Parts: sequence; C-alpha cells; structure tokens
Amino acid sequence: MAGPQGVLQDLQGPFEKYESLGSQSKRAWGRLKWGSNDIAELRARLTSTTVLLTAFLGSLFSTRTFTMELILAFSTSQVVVERKLKNGSRECVRSQNFTLTHQITTKHQKIHYIQNFRTWNS
Repeated sequence: MAGPQGVLQDLQGPFEKYESLGSQSKRAWGRLKWGSNDIAELRARLTSTTVLLTAFLGSLFSTRTFTMELILAFSTSQVVVERKLKNGSRECVRSQNFTLTHQITTKHQKIHYIQNFRTWNS
C-alpha cells in the first residue's frame, strides 16, 4: 500500500514487536536481534512521505495565497476603474486594465513554473 497509510501500517508490526519486549534484558536482546537495518527502509519511506506531505501542504497554501492576491488585485482595480470612469478619465482606465492583466499574467507564470518544477522533481 502506498502513501502515508501504507507507511503507518508497515510500522505497526515493528512497533508491536518492540512493545512486546518487556524487561530491559529482553529489550537489549530484541535490539540485537532486530537491528537498525530492519528499520532503515521504513525510516526512508517515512521521511519521503513526510517531505511529500510538506510539499503538498506548501502548494495548497501557495495556491490559496495566489487566489486571494488575485481577488484583492481585481477588486482594488475595479474600485479604481469605477472612480476614474466617474471622473471621465478613459486613458487611466486602459492603463489600469493593462496593469491588472500584467499582474495576473505574472502570477500565472509563477504557478506554471512551480507546477513544472514539481513534475520534474517527482
């Protein structure tokens, strides 16, 4: 089984094995019998799963922040355009639309770069 659940299920067996060792002498014998080589693979899988989950959460927060920035930029731009239209300034409105379009394009390029990096990195 892949993913975090698989790693946790695979850790259950060694955990129960170690937990069953009661006294100190049994623990020492268990450590000798069940060496660190046995858990090396589980440790590596646990580490990689943790790294992947951290990257996933980071991408969620990044996307959420980007969406909030776009909403804020759009609403701010809309207010500015409405004010300028009331004052009869059409040239400023064109300039404001260009600025907003540029901001959105730049943000979209950043997301595209991040997605390509994630694809390449996995």
